[in-house]
Amino acid sequence: MNEGTVHTHDFGILKPIVDKINKAAEEYNEKVDKVKEINHKKSVFLGTLEGDNFAKLSFFGTLCFAALLFDYFVNSRTLIWIPHALGTSVSVYVFAFIFSIFDGIIAVLASGLFAKNMIGFVNQRRIWLSLLWSLGAIKAILFVVFIKFELKDSFAGSNLMIFIQLCFIALIYAILHFAGKGIYYSLKTLSYGFLIYIWHDPNEKKKKNRKGVIDLDNKISLYKFNKDEVYNHFQINIV
Repeated sequence: MNEGTVHTHDFGILKPIVDKINKAAEEYNEKVDKVKEINHKKSVFLGTLEGDNFAKLSFFGTLCFAALLFDYFVNSRTLIWIPHALGTSVSVYVFAFIFSIFDGIIAVLASGLFAKNMIGFVNQRRIWLSLLWSLGAIKAILFVVFIKFELKDSFAGSNLMIFIQLCFIALIYAILHFAGKGIYYSLKTLSYGFLIYIWHDPNEKKKKNRKGVIDLDNKISLYKFNKDEVYNHFQINIV
């Protein structure tokens, strides 16, 4: 090969870089399509909430999560007998967490979000609401039992304190009753954002594609190739 003359087969040394560029572009396009799919699912979900105020649902969701956090601490006291009764070394805090999750699920079902377009919606919601308040009543009873038998010395004569604690339990379930839909709304909207940001964010692949292009241009300069000829020879997908 004479000096200054370049044959296309000499471009083969650039093929690994070009393959990386095109692979990054392909993965970028796949992620863009996935983001569109996720956004479509989000739009469909929001369509099921037509007529609801999204800011209000966000507030309700925050309120419910705060209620469930307090519910968790109540559970850690009222359910302290479960590990002993089952003869297990599993911490009461594990049971408290499970019961709080269960309360949250029942609250979502009691909100009627899943059943509002189904036959017997009103009856189904009543059933879930009845279960929700039954759980609250059981928890209140267990709390009183716990106070009377486990902390009887600490709470001796403190009926007012017990009454206030029971009011807090009632408040928890009142919030879950009226604002349960906010839990599901918040979790769904957060999950869509999480999926896009963590798993399907296309920007990472776009950066990789652009970096590959810069590396390719540097190699072209290093080997003194003609850039237009290289780009014409390869089908380079730049995003």
